[in-house]
Amino acid sequence: MLVDEDTVSLKLMAYYIKGYVKSSRVTTYSDASDSLNMLKSSPENHPDILILSLYMTEINGLSFIHQLNEYYQKTYGSRPPYRIVLLAGLLENEQIDTEHQTFYEHPDIIHFLEPAGISKQDIVLPIDACVSKPVNKEKLDIILNLDWSRTRIVY
Repeated sequence: MLVDEDTVSLKLMAYYIKGYVKSSRVTTYSDASDSLNMLKSSPENHPDILILSLYMTEINGLSFIHQLNEYYQKTYGSRPPYRIVLLAGLLENEQIDTEHQTFYEHPDIIHFLEPAGISKQDIVLPIDACVSKPVNKEKLDIILNLDWSRTRIVY
């Protein structure tokens, strides 16, 4: 599943993924609320991978992941059962590791946490990989072939 307000990016990513995995069904959403509601209302139809943008106006990517994780924790007692990849332009110029607190201390990340009412002291988000924008075929190839045993950064 792909979630990004940028419809051009959505179409390109869907095209790349369909070309890479011939049997894949790629669902795209340009509206974060619609995709979040679908994931909550239809957990049996969850994606293998959720790729979403940090930069969305209605619900930013961190708030989206936080709300989704809260729902799964309350309903199932665990994180969402699929990989979550966050697309973030801020990774272009800086090394950020989501396994360490520096990710949540980055000014751009704090900027997205505060409006969502998320405290950086209490946050543990199930982010499996962070990918810098713009996403291209090479980055998607890396994402689709990652060893998911730890958080990865793809520049």
